[in-house]
Order: sequence, then C-alpha cells, then structure tokens
Amino acid sequence: MAIDRAKITRQAETYMAQGRIDRAIDEFLKLLEDKPDDWNLMNRVGDAYLQSGRVPEAMDMFKRAGIGYERGGFAAKASAVFKKAHRTAPDDLDVCERLAELYRQTNMIKDAIQIHIGVAEAFTKKGLLKRALEEFAKVVELDPKNLKNKVKLADLYNKEGMKEKAAAIYLDVSEALALEQMHAEASQILERAKAMVSTPQVFLTQSRLAVIQKDLASAAAHLREGLAANPRSAEILDALAEVELQAKAPDRALEALAEVPQLPEKSLGLVERSLREMVRLGHVDEALKLFKPIGRELGRRGMGEAAARTLRSGLQGAFNAEAWIQMAEISHQSGNRTDQVDHLRRALAAARAKGDDEVAAAVRAQLQGMGISDADEAPAPTASQISGASSGWVASPLESAEHLEADAARRIQVQQLEREAEQAMRSRFMDRAHDAYAKILELEPANYQAIVRIAEIHRSTGILSKVQMHYVKHAEKLAALGNRALAVDLLDLAENLFPGSTRLYRRNLGLLDAPPARPASASAPAIPLPPPIEALPVAPLDLLPIQELEPIQELEAAHELPPIQELPPIIPLDLELELPAAVVPPPAPEPPIALEVPGWAPPAAPAAYPSQPDYEWSEITGGGADLPPLELEPLPFPTAPATPAPVPEDLVSWLADIDFQLDYGSPEEAKIEIDNALKVHPGHPELLKRLSAADGALARLGMPTPGAAAEPKPEYEASFFDLSDVLGDALLETGEGEEMHDATHVVEKIQSVDELFNAFREGVEQQVKGDDYETHYNLGIAYKEMMLLEPAIEEFKKAMRDPERTLECCSMLAICELAQNNPDAAAGWLRQGIGAPGFPPEDALGLHYDLGILLLGQGHRDEAMAEFRTVADQDPDYRDVAQMLHA
Repeated sequence: MAIDRAKITRQAETYMAQGRIDRAIDEFLKLLEDKPDDWNLMNRVGDAYLQSGRVPEAMDMFKRAGIGYERGGFAAKASAVFKKAHRTAPDDLDVCERLAELYRQTNMIKDAIQIHIGVAEAFTKKGLLKRALEEFAKVVELDPKNLKNKVKLADLYNKEGMKEKAAAIYLDVSEALALEQMHAEASQILERAKAMVSTPQVFLTQSRLAVIQKDLASAAAHLREGLAANPRSAEILDALAEVELQAKAPDRALEALAEVPQLPEKSLGLVERSLREMVRLGHVDEALKLFKPIGRELGRRGMGEAAARTLRSGLQGAFNAEAWIQMAEISHQSGNRTDQVDHLRRALAAARAKGDDEVAAAVRAQLQGMGISDADEAPAPTASQISGASSGWVASPLESAEHLEADAARRIQVQQLEREAEQAMRSRFMDRAHDAYAKILELEPANYQAIVRIAEIHRSTGILSKVQMHYVKHAEKLAALGNRALAVDLLDLAENLFPGSTRLYRRNLGLLDAPPARPASASAPAIPLPPPIEALPVAPLDLLPIQELEPIQELEAAHELPPIQELPPIIPLDLELELPAAVVPPPAPEPPIALEVPGWAPPAAPAAYPSQPDYEWSEITGGGADLPPLELEPLPFPTAPATPAPVPEDLVSWLADIDFQLDYGSPEEAKIEIDNALKVHPGHPELLKRLSAADGALARLGMPTPGAAAEPKPEYEASFFDLSDVLGDALLETGEGEEMHDATHVVEKIQSVDELFNAFREGVEQQVKGDDYETHYNLGIAYKEMMLLEPAIEEFKKAMRDPERTLECCSMLAICELAQNNPDAAAGWLRQGIGAPGFPPEDALGLHYDLGILLLGQGHRDEAMAEFRTVADQDPDYRDVAQMLHA
C-alpha cells in the first residue's frame, strides 16, 4: 500500500532542521522506497549522505539521480548532479565519462575537453594506454581545428603500433596545412604517413597537395604511382580522370574512367564533361570509341537509361551513325527492343545521309535479322527524342555545371568541409555541421547535397517552417545567379511542406509556369446580317401657328413706381425701453496660500473684478499668519533604471548549476559553487543575489552561515499550506457570536462543520486556477489526511489532467477508494495507471505491487502472483516482492 508521503516529508524536513540527519535519511528512504523514480528526492538524499560524511552512499545516490535525469531527457539537471559527484570523487571514472558525455550534449566543449584529458591522464597512470588514446581521440574530435593535438594523437598511435589510424590523422593534417598555404609543413607531415602505409589515401592526398599548388602534371604522376601500388583503385582512377580533364586531356580522362570497375553513377558527370570537351575539339569519332566500353558496361548493369542520357548530353546534338549504333547497343544490353529498333533506324538514316553504304548495309541487315521488314522507313521523332537531341540531358542538381566546373583547389576545400560536417553529424554537433555546410554553400551555391543536409538539420528541430524558409531563401539566391532550374526544385520542396506557400515567391522571382497556349478554334461561318430597314415615310402634321400673348397690365404698371427718395418720412415714436440689469461676473478665485518654500516665490494673485471689493487675506482666514510655515524637501530627479550587469559565457553554466542546486534543495552545494564563482568573478551582482538566497535557505535548515548565527528553533516552511491546520484551528473554536474575517468582508461564523468546510473549499477553488495541477494535487493530499475522501478524489482527478502526474494520481485515487471500501474501483484506478502511455515500465512498479496486494486481499491469488512476477522481472529487490512470490 502507498504511504502518506506528505506526513513523512514533513517529518524528514523537521529532522533536517534539527540536525538529526540520520533520522531524516531514514524518512527520505521510506519515500524513495515508495517512489523509486523520484530523482529530485534522490539528489536530496545524496546531499544528506554527503553532509553526514557517508561518501559511498552519497555517490550511489548521485549516480542514480544523474542517470535518471539523463534518461528522462533532462541533460542540464543530469550534468549538475554528475558535476557534484565529480567534485566529491574526482577519481570515479564512470562519473567522469558520463559527465563528459553530458557536456558534449549541452555543447559545453571546453568543460568536456578538460574531463577527457583528466580521464586520459588517469588511464595513463594505470597503464591503460589504449583507453587513454580513446580519450585523447575524443578531445581531438571535440576540437578538430587544433592541428597540434591531432599530430600528438597520431604520434601516440604510431608509438602503439596503430599505423593506419596514425596515417589517417597525418593525411588529414597535411591537407589542412596545404589549404592554409603551409606547403612545407604539409609535405613533412605527408612523408610521415607515406613512410607508414601505401594506401590509396596517401597518393590521393599527395595529388591534392599538387593540385593546390597548381601542379597538375605532378598530381597525375602521383596518382599513376598510386595505381602501380593499388591497381584499378576506383578512387585513384576517378581522381586521375579529374586531373586529366583539368589538364585539357579529355581522351586520357575517358581512358581512366573506362578502367574503373563498376563505374558509379556519380562519375557520369566526368564522362559527360570529357565527351563535351572532345566534341568541342572535333574528335567525335574518338570520343565514341572511348565511350563504347563504358556504355556497354553500364547497359549490362541495368543503367542503360543513365548511359544514354550521358551520351546524348555529352555529344550535344553531334549524332552520327556510330552514335546511334551505340545507343542501340545500350538499349539491347538493357533489354529495350523498342528503343533498339528506333535507334537502328536512325543510324540507317544517318549512314544514308552521309553516303556510307557499308554501314547502312550492316544496319539494314541487323534490322532484318530482328524481323523488321520496313527497315527503310524513317522513324518519326518523338517529343522526348527531339528535346534530347536539341538540348541534351539536363544534369542532376548535384552535377550542375557550376558544381562540375569548379576550381580544383576549391573542390578540395569543399571535400574537406564535407568531411568535417559528416564528422560533426556523427558526433551530434549539429551547430558545427550546419556551419560547415553553410561554408560549402558559400563556395558552391548550387551544391544540392549541402542544401539538403542543412534542411535535415533544421528538420531535426521539429520546426518545419524553418526548413521551408531555408529552401525559399536559397531558391532566391540561385534564381539571382541564373540557376532557375534548381531554384524551382527547391521551391517545389518547400511547396511539399506547406502547399500554396511559394506562389508569391515564384511570382516575384518570375518562376511561375507560363499558361499553355489555347488551341486556335476553328473559324465559324459568318452569320449573314439582315438587310437594312428602309426609311418609313413621315406623315405630315397640321400645326397651328404660334399665337402672341397679350401683355399683362399690372406688370406694366409696376414700372411706374415712384423713386425711393420720394417716399413719405418715418414717423418717430416716443417709446421708453427698459434695458436689462448688468450681468454680475462670478467672484474672483481665492489667492493661493503663501508658503515659505526656499527658492520659490508664489505667483501674483489675479486681479479682482471691477465689481468685487478688495479684501485682506488675514480678514478672510482669520489669523492665518500665525500658521507655521510648511517645510518641503525637493524630490530627486528621476534616474534611468540601471542596466543589468553583463554575464560572461563561462558564468552562464555556473549560474545554471547554482540555480539547479537552489531549486532542488542543496543550498550548501550552491554556496560552494557561488564561492568558487566569486573567486573568478568577484562582486558580480548575479552571484551576490544567489549568495543571499543560499544563506537564507541554509538559515531555514538550521545550518550556520557566515555572519549569521543559527536560529535556536527553526520552523519548517512547506511549499503549500497545511489544510488540516487551517481547518483544525477553525473547528476548535466553539464560541458563539464570534466572527471570521477575510480580506474584504466579515462573514458570520458558521455553526456546522460541513458548512465551515464547504465555505473554505469554495474560497480555495476561487483562488486556484483550473490548470494549477500541483495545487490540486496538494489539496487532494490535504483532504485525504483529514479523511475528506470525496473532495480528495475530485482534486486528484483534476490533477490527473497533467500527464506527468498520472501515476501518482492513480495511486492516490486507489487509496481513497479503498478507504471508502471500494476495492473494485481502487483496482480500476491502479490498472488505468499501469496502462497509461508515455511512461517507462519501471515507473509503474509501485502500481503493480499495490494491485497485487489488493488482488491478494480479494482472494485472486493467481492474478496477484502475475502482478508480483511483473515487478520481480524488472527489480527482484523491490520491497518484499520476493517473499510474496514464495509465500
């Protein structure tokens, strides 16, 4: 059965405050036994063990807590716990390795390097040189730009007889030095590798160094020397073809490519470039002769379509009878009879056009041998053939012209960056990989692989909008450079993520597809118009003549009015008018009170209205002159808020560890971290603020702090209120006529216990938000302690909306149902918790055990034994499950 965790927690904290650490540890262990996956409590128990001087037990708790945090995805918390364990036991190699790995995950490279170096030194002292080399290799992997460390590691590998690893590092360093124009140092390092091994990588690196120095003849010579030591090496032959092509010798490049066993598809770009160069020089027949074994071998391997595209694009429309014959042979090797017949017919037409009767007869005989009777009929060109013959095969984005025609030194630099990016991807350093691929795109904006890899890195973060904007921004850059085809491909990828999101970008870049031309409609016959209507005859109308109106006599008389000056004069009237009384203006405002303020004179009182008599101020106030003067202090000028002090980068991780220790109840460890940080950053306000918090926490726990004496009787301060104490005090008050006061109004005392509880509960529910799951859970614990089971069940159900509290709430609900004598309901809650998704199996061990006890009490022994076996399979030492199975 589950225990009363809240009660035991209070008791343990009381023991800690009293300095009875061993008793507190016993109480904490009870809680851990009930909930073995409480990593916060486990870290707290480790601190208690460390405080009592029991280092082995503390280390065990720290390791378990750190591993639990790491498995749960809390890398920062795990690193803080393992850092504390490493400080406690620096020689514990297991802790060192785990801490270094966590530092790698959190991108704290310098700290990880220090840990690896310390572990390597420890292995060296113990004589475990191979283990020490592994740690040094991790240091080099974390800091790949440090060439000195790489050389030292290679020297150590050489001393231990690990020649291949040493040579690989020497070659990498040599190429990096050459890219930095340090050719003498690069040659010295290369000679070390050459003295150890004669692998193809040695000669490839040697040729790259020559290419960087613009010495193509020496580069080809080194590669031919490598072929002598490694015959038919695909890597060397491919590199030799590249060098010969750069040296304007496409025939030798095709010869080298023809010797490559199982020519990969990525090398077809070199084949195409070689064919184009030979066609440009006018050596079409020689180009076809050199390509013939390559095309035959590709067709035999089922890559006939790729071979045909390469030949069509390489010849750039310069097709003759021999070219069509080779196309037919490639189709024959691929098993495509239709294309074979079509190509042979074209070869026959080309031979006739050139007048080569011998070739025409041979092709006609081959067609007749295939059962084609109408061999002389010329085939109608299809749309694909027309586009292929006119424009050639469009290379894939990875093999675009800009990528293939790049400078050799730049290509070597790109290859170096690709290796760095792949190594960073393997080491899960996504930031480094992103930076390396970004540098590749600066050198080669059309590098399709780098574009896709950066998109994959963005996709791993789960932010698809970032992936979409990456495609869109790079499409804009490519469109500005004239690579419209690849820009359209990238916009299509962005469109697949969010349909309809790229139309505006396509319109701005001019990449919208032109609407297809509508077919011309057949001209319809003209509809004849009806003949015009003839004008209708107009019938004559008999109209009366206009009669003249007689003038109006009255209007004519109006013109004979007398002039204005002849009008009779106005008769004056002797009338007396009474004017209204003058409006009295409002009284003048009272003059301001004269205050004796230094440096300030009151403004003059406004002048009184004419109708208002002047009064003396003393007559109105009645002796106001006897009032004492009011003394005022001038206010300070407002100052701008102080900007927070800058936090250095090395202090950020320190502050994170300190905050973790303070949050999870380790103020003593936090104070140690603060003291160490203050030595490096004296007087930093962030550290001083946390020092004050740590001192306060130590004072509450009863531990002495510098400059402050320990309190005689420390009081336990819980993270939540004690509901039983609140209601208990209210229930003890039995007096009548009393009143309870809250913050806003006075409520008459409620007589019954139920009414008192309901009133308190309503007040709590008004203050607690629906999504404050922690408060609901604590309320449920408090109600359960008071045996108020129904409200406890309601609170636990609300708290169970938090997925992380599902198992705890199911356990508490089962306890409440059992207390109400509902074993079936309790079993249902336990089974619901066991079946909750998203939790590892070990988290449900307590629920399995409680369900087994419940079933055993109901008489279902077989089902109970099944639950106990489930627990024993994962943890045989869990509680007394072994005794239960053998009972």
